[in-house]
Amino acid sequence: MKFRSFGFRVLVVIVFALIAFAIPAIAQRASSSGNVKSWIWTEVDLAPVVASLRVSLEPTGVPLRLPTKTFVSGAKPLQVYLDSDKPSANGYDISIGYRKGCDFANSCRIGSVEARRLSDRSPSLDKAHPPEPDVNGVIRHRSDEEAGSVSLAGGIQGYFVPWVCGASCNDAQVYWDENGFRYAVGIKVGNKNNLIQMANSAISQI
Repeated sequence: MKFRSFGFRVLVVIVFALIAFAIPAIAQRASSSGNVKSWIWTEVDLAPVVASLRVSLEPTGVPLRLPTKTFVSGAKPLQVYLDSDKPSANGYDISIGYRKGCDFANSCRIGSVEARRLSDRSPSLDKAHPPEPDVNGVIRHRSDEEAGSVSLAGGIQGYFVPWVCGASCNDAQVYWDENGFRYAVGIKVGNKNNLIQMANSAISQI
């Protein structure tokens, strides 16, 4: 019994030591995470999974703008999955995730792809997607990049909306209007440069 008790005490000491080392690293990451320019990003090839999804979306008649690349912070995932949520003639929503059936869940989401049919009442890009405000005086953690217009392939003008964190962190996104539809690509806690590349990879597939 004395040996077991000693072993348990040693285990407790090791656990607390690991926590002591981990907390400063986590705190440093949290305090600097708004500076997305300092992060290391890995490009992910979406072409293989986009090809199969394209077949299921084409019958909707929506002009498809599906990116062939995205980016993740850190190590490249072993597999990427795309899930489409009830596509129709009015558009589509696609979740990019680390596992099948992620369906926009925060824990497994890499990013997103959207298309929406425009109408006469659709607001302009800068009015439609303003950055999320702080809530009840609580300052949200947010990207250090500013929302604003961006130049995309083919002379298209888009609009960048940075990420913000509340209970969870959302996608930074780039939106653009084309052929009567509003398109968007998103990367969870992403940066402007990577999103422009992602958007351009979708536009170049015309």
